[in-house]
This record gives sequence, structure tokens and C-alpha cells, in this order.
Amino acid sequence: MQLDSEEILDYREKYLSYMTFRIKKRCGFKKEEDAITFLQKNYDLPAADDVDGWKRLCETMRPELEVKNERFLMQLGREFATLFVTPVILKKSIADANESIRYIFDIARFHDYTTQAQGGKTVRAAVLVTDEKEVETQISLYRPKTKQGDPRFWLYKSGSFMSAGDKVVLFILDEKCYALNISRYDYTESNFSFLSFNTSLSPAAKELLKRLDSLYGQPLINPKHDPNAKKQHDTDVGMAVEHALKIQANSSKEPDYNGIELKSWRAEKKNRHALFTKVPDWNSSRVKSIVDFVSTVGYDAPEEVMAAIPNAKELRCTVSALSPNPQSLKLEIYSDAVHELYLQATDGEDLLTWLGASLRASLIKKHPQTFWIECSTKKENGIEEFYLDRIRYTRSPMVAKLLELIEQGIITLDHMIGYKESRTKKGAFSLTEKGPSWKIHHEDLAQLFPEVIIFDLPLDQKVKDKYGIY
Repeated sequence: MQLDSEEILDYREKYLSYMTFRIKKRCGFKKEEDAITFLQKNYDLPAADDVDGWKRLCETMRPELEVKNERFLMQLGREFATLFVTPVILKKSIADANESIRYIFDIARFHDYTTQAQGGKTVRAAVLVTDEKEVETQISLYRPKTKQGDPRFWLYKSGSFMSAGDKVVLFILDEKCYALNISRYDYTESNFSFLSFNTSLSPAAKELLKRLDSLYGQPLINPKHDPNAKKQHDTDVGMAVEHALKIQANSSKEPDYNGIELKSWRAEKKNRHALFTKVPDWNSSRVKSIVDFVSTVGYDAPEEVMAAIPNAKELRCTVSALSPNPQSLKLEIYSDAVHELYLQATDGEDLLTWLGASLRASLIKKHPQTFWIECSTKKENGIEEFYLDRIRYTRSPMVAKLLELIEQGIITLDHMIGYKESRTKKGAFSLTEKGPSWKIHHEDLAQLFPEVIIFDLPLDQKVKDKYGIY
């Protein structure tokens, strides 16, 4: 079948975008054009008008299998990291230990590169897993003497196990490094003992679910409801739910209810939800305060603020790693850190920096267990009432994936920097930031948490029996 030029371009662009996204950071490229140049040099790409060639390459991408496998492995609740296999890795029999790989090695106490001297080499047990068998092998972990001694590793016997373009998952179990090629093998039907699920609920989760179920059909009201408010606030529904559960309102970084974090929203709104708030690491950041930051990238504050504070700036915006926002801000991930770049600067300077370790710690601390609560609404006599509809239950986030999800634009950053007038002194303003807030949409929770259990209210008896809710 002869395809027209538009269809040729579609195949070509589909493959190039797929590959450049995957190798840009993993091969150390900041620019897409550099990744494309790498592809042209290291991969046998078809001619621009070779329809069949581009079509065949698209068929080799196998993203569906990778997605299927990754979703399946997420449900295990075990931390894993990913390796994208390039021609250079296969040619040199060497792979860089990226941030997520180093992290899973460290938390499992499998290997700590920070204590390893340059030129040092350690060999540990490893397992290559196909869809049918486990192949016992070894993994070498070392830092070369050259340059900065960047952490590296190699899986022995892996030559026939993986090819260029494959995505390999690594995790630690019983002091062994397990490697699964999710591009080549379907693990969803495998019967390995380590591919098992834990579908139980904690006692606290059972208790909370029972309490919320008992509130089904009851109108929940924000105790601080302001009938004169000009707009609805996202916090209204959360305050209504917490009031019904007799939880004191707070701004703590700790979970809300017996180790369980509560996140509530209006069902009709498709807003992203805050995972946690985290200020930058000021020691690593180019600017050293929120005042300096907003004075550089912000926009003019309202007139009443400017009258009291000349040249006052505010900033309320969302920042993503995918593309610059209207303020020319963009996130970049490198050196196990998230950097906020200001692209109007001549060198695209990074103004703020968040260390990967501190972001992961915040995620773990805030979300050991979470109830994501969806509520419908109606108004009675001008007062908004909330009704419990659906609950999503998550636990034990896959923290090794955090920076990867930020890089993919699935987790984004919100700045909410503005001036607030003093309650006691009219015309006196102070600069505050409610955040910075790292956010995700509830439809993407399954990419961060190993399991998302959905409970529609009221709970039916089969669900109660399954999870032991009496």
C-alpha cells in the first residue's frame, strides 16, 4: 500500500519522538536535536521517503507491551528502576547507573556508590528473568578511574537478553539484582513467586473506610463557609470532610488520620491534586529567597499592593518539564535534582533547585497511605453541601519513579506567591507562598503508587467481605 507524504511523516515523527524522549536524558543530552543526531549516527535509520522502513521501526517500538508490564510490576509494591538500552551500552558492555538505579541499590543496601573509591569494583548476584525462566548471573558495580568516576554497572550474560531500544526493569530482592526486559517478554502471565500481590488493607484504612461509608448520603459542610465569598475554594471540600471526621484543620506535613493522608475534591472539577509541598534547597539554588525569585520572574502585583510596596511582584503559575510556561519557566532533571530554569535569561539559568533525596523523603512522609476522596456537590440556601461518592486508596509510593514522572510532565510544580494584607493593619502587606506544591492528576495515580483500589460508596457487601470491613 502506497502512503502519501503526510502518512510517511507521521510514521517518521512517531518513531523519532518516541526514541528521542527515551534517550535524551539517559544518554546525557539536553537538546532534542542532539538526541536525533545520536540516533542518526548510532541507529540504521531509513531514508526520509522509505515508508516501509519507518513503518517497520514503529512496529518495533512495542510501547503497549512495556506499558502493560510496567503497570503489572507497579502492583507488586516493590521499588524498581529502568534502564534504556542503547547501542553504546551493548558495544562497550557498560551502563551508567542513573539516579533511580542508584536509589534502589541504596535503599535495599545492595550497593552504595558514594562510599566506593574510583577504580573500585564489586560483584554481586543477579538474575535475568524471561517470561519462562530465571537465569542466575552476576552484576559488576564500579566507578572508573577516569574523569569523575561516574557510577556504572554491567549484567553478565545479558548480551542475548536485551537489544538496543529495549527497556529493562531492575529491582532488588533477597540480596540479588533482578532484571526484567519489559520490551521483549510478557510478565503478566508468569508464575514466578516474586510476582505476587498484596491486596489487604491496614487496620486504620479499614476503620476510616467504615467511617466514611457511614457518612454516605449525609450533607457535609465546611464549618468556615463564607456566604459572601466571591469564588469556591479547593480547600472547602477537604475542610468539610475533615470536620465530619472530627479532624482538626492543620497545615502539617504529616498524614491527617492515623497515618493516612486525606485528599478531597469536587467531582466536577478535573484539577490536579497536591502530593506535597517542598521549598527549594537554597544552598543549591542560584537565587536565595522567594523574594529574589519572584522579583526576577514575577508579574506586577495588584495596584493596592504596588501603592504600599513599589515594584512588588507576584507569581501564580504551573511549571512543567515538557515545555516552558508563559513566564518562561521550565523544569529540568539532572544530577539527581530538579532545576527550575528561566529561559529568558541568556544562558537559560536555573534559578531554583530541589534535591532528589529531599523530594523523595517528602513523598514518603506524606503518603504512606492516602484516601483520595471524590465528592458531588449541591447548594441549599446558598450553602454548598458535599456528598461522598468515591474513594481511591493508595499506599507505599514508588519513590524511585518520582523524578521520572516529573520529567514526563505527569507531576508538575505550582507556585502560589502573592501578597497578603495584614488582619490588624490596613495597607500592610507581606509576601507569602503556599507551596511550592508538587501536583498530580488522580487519573495518573497508578503511575506513582503500586495499587489504586477504588471504592464506590455506599460499599456493597461483596466489597466489605473481600476487605474485612465489618
